[in-house]
Amino acid sequence: MPLEHHTEHPLVKKISDALAEELCRLKAGITEFELIGLLQSDEYKLLDKNALRDSLSLFQTHFILFHCLYLLKDKLHTSGHGELLISATQIKLVAQSASGIDITDADPLRDYYLDWSHFSKTSTSDVDDLLDSFWRTMNTERQASEQEVAEALCIMNFLPDSTPTRLQIKRRYKALQHKYHPDKGGSVTRSQSLTDAYQILMVRN
Repeated sequence: MPLEHHTEHPLVKKISDALAEELCRLKAGITEFELIGLLQSDEYKLLDKNALRDSLSLFQTHFILFHCLYLLKDKLHTSGHGELLISATQIKLVAQSASGIDITDADPLRDYYLDWSHFSKTSTSDVDDLLDSFWRTMNTERQASEQEVAEALCIMNFLPDSTPTRLQIKRRYKALQHKYHPDKGGSVTRSQSLTDAYQILMVRN
């Protein structure tokens, strides 16, 4: 997905147009994963089926989607058509009066995703460092229960009393997702359970 000049590359405009057509879905609320699936579907076919196959592809897909979402957010606010709340867990369009958002407030995330240099300069190792930093932060905020850890180890095919390293968890997750991803004939439920287990184990480490 070589997107070096977003003002000229057609994919930015196509995804932006698709998002503008899906305001009803955005009003109802949608997750990033669901939105990526929609853009991969036969309805749009804007994102490759392998868009999440590795950490760098995942980052690039995430970046361009959030880039387009922040462009739409600015457009909706300027036109008075609402505020777009943006996070990985929920993307939702709300009335401006209900958002509690002050457009004059600094928004580092907006600045980050609208700066195209972050897309072109970020390497696989940079992405891995960002993910490691994310999991370290999560580890200070939430500790999984013993039952959650045990279930996660089982789902990831580790021994119940094992303590896999981050590298082992990453490699096992990648191998299992390759085997059970819906695009490989697996199920959405199985793929999501692997992601949940992966997150629990990474937070524990």
